Amino acid sequence: MKVLCSCDSRYFLAFYRSFFSSAVEAGYEPIINVINPTPDVIRIVNTLWERNEQCFNYGKIEYTFTDRCDITFYACNRYYVAEKYLFSDGLLISDIDMIFLRKLPQIEEDVGLFFRDKAGLLDPEVLSQYDENGKLIAANPSHLINCSLVWFNGNLKSKLFLKRYVEKIKVQKQQWFADQKALVKTYMEMQDEISTFYFTKQHIFWRQDHATPDSYTCTGKGASRFLEVYTKHKSQIDTESESIFGPLMNEKENVIVKAEGEI
Repeated sequence: MKVLCSCDSRYFLAFYRSFFSSAVEAGYEPIINVINPTPDVIRIVNTLWERNEQCFNYGKIEYTFTDRCDITFYACNRYYVAEKYLFSDGLLISDIDMIFLRKLPQIEEDVGLFFRDKAGLLDPEVLSQYDENGKLIAANPSHLINCSLVWFNGNLKSKLFLKRYVEKIKVQKQQWFADQKALVKTYMEMQDEISTFYFTKQHIFWRQDHATPDSYTCTGKGASRFLEVYTKHKSQIDTESESIFGPLMNEKENVIVKAEGEI
């Protein structure tokens, strides 16, 4: 199973070790698409190739060059390039600050989505409204579906879903949450045409009390990157990955600092 993320150079330097290494260890084929890589990033990737090109048997680090440099594009680019990597074995899309603890079981549904209301993260009455048959008829498009973990089966329905989703992103006002708003709109339009797998807190957790021995991923999204369970996993993976990536660099200036209350 391939897992794709996309980021700018700053996020790459902060999280590429833990994303790539944990994905390989869990049994995924990681793909990192770096937007407008800096000379430092290109040097690191070239050095990595020269030092241990065998690691590229397990995954890829590729580039996107563009005139755009806004955070909305950074968030959405993984979906713009996803078609390139979407085949019959499916594609998982995540954030680069994700740490993979174990591999997801095979998902048969066309798409896999993380609904915050179904996962019990936020008040359902604030986020969504369903009819008596369970069909979504109203939603808060900025917050209902989180884009940190999205699955595409690789079949025709999932490819059509991705195509319509990307089209909707591009016509959205290019501001934060454009990808989440477009995802909700695409789901509402196609929910009767597709089968959906719903990710839970077992598949991706934000808070310390969500962590269990059965957890599949540990996210560094927002305030979660300050949690002990996340920092402990990341520190351990970064250190153990030295045999692949070489000695740890001083990346202090590249650490992503966000408000502790941010989601």
